[in-house]
Amino acid sequence: MAWRDGKASSRRLLLFMASIILGIAAVVSIQSFSENLKRNITLQSKALMGADYRIDSNQLPNEKVQGIIDSLGGASGMEVRFVSMAAFSKRNKTKLVQIRGVKGNFPIYGSFETEPETAAKDYDRANGALVDATVMLQFSLQPGDSVKIGELSFPILGALKSAPGSTAVSASVAPPIIIPYRFIDATELLQRGSRVGYNYYFVAETTSDMEQIYKEVDPKLDLENADMDTHTQTSERLGRRYENVGKFMNLVAFIALLLGCVGIASSVHIYIKEKLRAVAVLKCLGASRKQTFFIFLIQIAGLGLLGGLVGTLIGVSLQQLFPLILEDFLPFDVQISFSVQPILLGLLLGVFMSVLFALTPLLSTWYVSPLQVLRIQEQDNTKSRKASFLVLATILIFIFIFSLWLLESWQLALAFVLGILVTFSVLSGIAILFMKGIKKYFPT
Repeated sequence: MAWRDGKASSRRLLLFMASIILGIAAVVSIQSFSENLKRNITLQSKALMGADYRIDSNQLPNEKVQGIIDSLGGASGMEVRFVSMAAFSKRNKTKLVQIRGVKGNFPIYGSFETEPETAAKDYDRANGALVDATVMLQFSLQPGDSVKIGELSFPILGALKSAPGSTAVSASVAPPIIIPYRFIDATELLQRGSRVGYNYYFVAETTSDMEQIYKEVDPKLDLENADMDTHTQTSERLGRRYENVGKFMNLVAFIALLLGCVGIASSVHIYIKEKLRAVAVLKCLGASRKQTFFIFLIQIAGLGLLGGLVGTLIGVSLQQLFPLILEDFLPFDVQISFSVQPILLGLLLGVFMSVLFALTPLLSTWYVSPLQVLRIQEQDNTKSRKASFLVLATILIFIFIFSLWLLESWQLALAFVLGILVTFSVLSGIAILFMKGIKKYFPT
């Protein structure tokens, strides 16, 4: 019966399907990409730092710090960083940049991504510079042009697309320019009072326990105004930053799903309203409340499952676009893989939220009287209102639990639920005012 009635009303249920598909696609795509992002940060933690661990300081290492560096086997690579103005003679322009003077085997893991690719290996031997790709584009620079840093001019060997130790935020404020460390003093930019950062990069032995080394060494370095970071700590910090963005995006997707569910409730309300007389006829023929209720419940659950499946497939496909959209903000290439959790989440949400938001209009089939065949009756009984209130409470509890899972904070989850409640109350109030105004001023 549910199948036959659903086939006859397939066109009317297209709006229902569209609402759930769009909402599930948004949730699955963002959830899948968030999972991939976290996985990639963990896998590429060494390449993000460029080493197993590093020691950084705002001054040249004193005797104690140098002793610690030597006790760790010596640094495999080092760099000095500071902010300065760079002049581009070809365009007669200047720009605030971050100068990075690199020495030794850095990066140990990962690489400088440049255009052309050979520039990453040739800049040190050719006494040249690697200039941030956005700066190259901004000033229409080409390899072979020159950049003046302090008292020295360097030939530009290539555009720097990405480098270990750089983030999109810092690069947007002061884009990096990499030069050989041996020319830093000759630029005459490092004067007394200059704000400089010295980074020393290390390779850990395969048998080394980095956490134990960190616990032993970092307190000693803190006493000398120095610091130690491991690649896992760097990835955790970066992961927390992107996790906050991911939480926000997940909430946006969840709001899109909630809007879709409002569409579900509206379309089911219209659909059921047209079916009430048919339900009354079925009850006159001996059908029970449960039977008539389950005819439409099975339809909604089936459409929710189908909509969840289609939305999940679209969401999994859409996540392929996120690395292209966010490539300028990510310090690494994201390798997309498929995760089971977002797929199961999409399917379950499709069925559960379809049924949950459709329950209120579906309840009218439970309380419809067989007399509806002869005359239209307004549904206004206490039991119906109690059931509707129970459904509304269940919806609010579900929204709270789901947002709590996303935000991992009951205060934020409660604030989100209250915000949703206030927003929908305002929208409902506006809709009621419009309907009353239309009935009053445009009765025909």
